[in-house]
Order: sequence, then C-alpha cells, then structure tokens
Amino acid sequence: MNIKFELNKLYYKYIDTSIVNHYKLLLLTEEYRKISKTLFDKYPQSNIEYIDCSKKQSKIKKDFFENREIICKNNKNKDLIICSDMFENFYVSRKYHYEQCIENVIEHIITDIKSMDKF
Repeated sequence: MNIKFELNKLYYKYIDTSIVNHYKLLLLTEEYRKISKTLFDKYPQSNIEYIDCSKKQSKIKKDFFENREIICKNNKNKDLIICSDMFENFYVSRKYHYEQCIENVIEHIITDIKSMDKF
C-alpha cells in the first residue's frame, strides 16, 4: 500500500496531469475516428455490428465530454482551445459536431498540448 502511495506521489510530482488528461481526450477521439474508418467505411455486415459500434462510439463521446469538462471546469484558460468559448459553442453545446468535425477536434487537442509546453 505504501509503495503505491509513493508511486502516485512521484507521478503527480513529475508528470503534468493536465497534459496527460489532454492525451486521454486525444486517445478517445482517435478511437472514435478509428471505429468510423474501419467499420463504417466498409459498411457493417449486420445490424448487430452497427449497433455495437454505435454504442462504443456513444460511450467514447460521453467520456470525451466528461473528461473535457473536468479539464475545463476550474480552468477557464482561454489559451486552451478545448476550454474556449468557441469550442464550447461549436462542440459542446451542439454535440453532433464532435463526430462531424473529428479531425478538427484532434487538431485542437494537439494544438493545446503543444501550447501547454510553453506555459
């Protein structure tokens, strides 16, 4: 138990968790995109396959917005695109834009990660 605590302490001491959280958003978004590309491009073989993929994507989308809210809740840092009013209005208020503009979301997250190195 004590070892786990010490490891956690080191983790939070040396790892910038805000960047880690951004990478989590990036991974979720890339997973969402991968499901779209691999399955929907070739068209699902069955309704069950389609339903399963839709459920996975719905969960990913939900996780994305929950994690984004955690990052931005106490950090209305306008230097971060995902916490900006523009992102809020375009992607969060109208959640359907997330799947329609997935490449842009990925670019926004990458831009945030790059800009965080400058803080």
